[in-house]
Amino acid sequence: MPSSPSRLFKLPPRWRPGALLAAAVVALHAALLGGLPNVPAPAPDAPRRVALSVQVRALAPASTLAAVPAPPPARARSTPNRAVPPANAAVSPAANPAANPVATPAGDAEPATAAAAAPDVAGAASDVPVYATQAPSAATLHFELRRGAQSGQAVLAWRPGESTYELSLDSSTFGLPALGSASRGAFDAAGMAPERYVDKRRGRELRAANFQRQAHQISFSGPAQTLPLWPGSQDRLSWMLQLPAVLRANPNLATPGAQLQMWVVGARGLADVWVFSVIGLEDLQLPEGPVPAALHLQREPRRPYDTQVDIWLDPARQHLPVRARLGLRPTGESTELLLQRLE
Repeated sequence: MPSSPSRLFKLPPRWRPGALLAAAVVALHAALLGGLPNVPAPAPDAPRRVALSVQVRALAPASTLAAVPAPPPARARSTPNRAVPPANAAVSPAANPAANPVATPAGDAEPATAAAAAPDVAGAASDVPVYATQAPSAATLHFELRRGAQSGQAVLAWRPGESTYELSLDSSTFGLPALGSASRGAFDAAGMAPERYVDKRRGRELRAANFQRQAHQISFSGPAQTLPLWPGSQDRLSWMLQLPAVLRANPNLATPGAQLQMWVVGARGLADVWVFSVIGLEDLQLPEGPVPAALHLQREPRRPYDTQVDIWLDPARQHLPVRARLGLRPTGESTELLLQRLE
């Protein structure tokens, strides 16, 4: 215990400085440690207490924390770029079935976003044979039109001249706007040579394909693209009269199993090689009456949403079409023409 002040002054004068120094040191330690309380010694049978150690971590000043660089943001997951088809590549309608309308009597069921034919198909177009032809004489064919549960009328007007032709197909169904298509052109060594093909609604032109024979290309009023113009190229309506012209000049092609090929172009820019297989002769019962031995030809679709075509030609009437059925297999929708009257 440190000496009290009264005792310090009772010490000899020579010891007082040392005692004062010792008292100052004890007072300083007491101030730093908060005093030294008297802690009684634990009893011998008291339980031993475990001392808890506390770790103290010095915090860096705010300025130091701000200087620490933030972690880099999470890298966004990259999506591989999809291959972009070339300008002359076909867009498969299967990716967007809702864009495919019901096949029209002219067979123009191509989607609104269709592009040109695929390169391999375009290459195959150069191998399509050129046939001798003998065009039928002028005729007007009146059809009963069936489209699902609906019915209507359709008229196919064929007007050939000495060097040119005009062809139109107009249809009307109860409760629906009148639809139609038209083809006009000339004749050359490959038969019908379309110059302009149009889709119509209520008599107004909607889309067109222009066969520029001097430039050897086909352009369109909608898509900004061109296609090569191959000999014998047909549009989505002229094929209905080109078939009779080929079979009239080549009777041997009416053999079951034989095939006829055409490069067919639509108004929206879609083109393909149509291959017609001869099925054989069939007897038909039509609104006009019985038609014996009609020649049945079929175009099988190459892609899911291509138009499947079945057509029956009457050899007794210049091989003019007396029945046609055009449909889409994935949807089961179809349009059928049945001859009512021939003028």
